Amino acid sequence: MSQGYHKCDTQGGNSGSALQSWVGSDLYVLGVHKGYPNATVNYGPRFTQQKASVDLCGWIKQWPSIYATRSCN
Repeated sequence: MSQGYHKCDTQGGNSGSALQSWVGSDLYVLGVHKGYPNATVNYGPRFTQQKASVDLCGWIKQWPSIYATRSCN
């Protein structure tokens, strides 16, 4: 699984939030915030074309948010 690392300020409850980036005038979702392995960087699984097109629900189950209240169907 490919990881994406970022330095956005986060706190508890942000797990599952989209990691987004503007490219010109287009907004892209690059991955999902998962947590913070240390005090200087955050991380989460990064979308790849293969992962997004094959089994997105399974991918979400593999990287659950600790705050999730519903399952992916």
